[in-house]
Amino acid sequence: LVKSVVSQPEVGMMRLAFWRDQVNTIVGDGERSSHPVVQLLRSVVRDDGVRFTRGWFTRLVDRRMRNMDGGQPASVADVEQYAEETASSLLYLLLESHDVRNADADHVASHIGKASGIATLLRALPLTLPAGDIQLPHELLAKHGASTELLRRGDERDKLSAVVFDLASLANAHLEHARELLPRAPPPAAPVFSAAIGTDLYLRHLESVNFDCAVEYRRSVAFYWRLARGVWR
Repeated sequence: LVKSVVSQPEVGMMRLAFWRDQVNTIVGDGERSSHPVVQLLRSVVRDDGVRFTRGWFTRLVDRRMRNMDGGQPASVADVEQYAEETASSLLYLLLESHDVRNADADHVASHIGKASGIATLLRALPLTLPAGDIQLPHELLAKHGASTELLRRGDERDKLSAVVFDLASLANAHLEHARELLPRAPPPAAPVFSAAIGTDLYLRHLESVNFDCAVEYRRSVAFYWRLARGVWR
C-alpha cells in the first residue's frame, strides 16, 4: 500500500496523482507513457479490445488519495466502504479483463473484495499499529474498551484480539455470501474469484492462533496448490 511505504503523505499523494493522470492514457486518448505497467494496460485495451470502465480506475485511486490524509475510521461500515472502493473496484476491472459484465459476478466480486480488504487491514496491523496508523474503527475499540495509545505500544493484546475477531468474522461472512452467490456467476469469472483463496486461508490462520494478528502468517502449500488449480468455492 502506498500509505505504508512513504514517509510523508505528500509523496504518497504524488504517486497516486500520477496514476490518476494515467487513466486517460489507459482507457482514453492521453499522452503515451513510458511506464511499463501503463504500457501493458494500454496494449490490453488497444490490441486485445478489453473495455475497461474508467470509473473503477478513478474510484480506486481517489479512495486511496482520500485515505492518505484520513484518520481512523469511525465505524465498521467505513472499513467495509473502503474495501469496496479499493479491493472490489480492482476485482470489477479484472472481471472486465475477462469480458465478464454480469450483475451476479459483480455481486460476488463485491463480497470477495470487502473480505479481502478487511483481511489486508488485519495482516498489516503488526506494521501499522507501532507506526501509530490506527485503521481499526473507533466503534470496535469503544466496544472492547481498547486504547489506541496502548495498542500502539503493544499492550492490551487480548482486547486487540477481540477487535480482530470481530473484523475477521465480518470478512468471513462476506466470503460466505460470495459462496452462496457463486453458482449464479458465469464460468469465465472463476479465475477472478480465485483472489479469495488467500483471504480464506489467512482467516483460517487467524482462527488457529486465537486471532492474535502478531503471529506470523506464512502461506502454506495448500495456498499454492489451490491457486495453481485456480479454484475457490
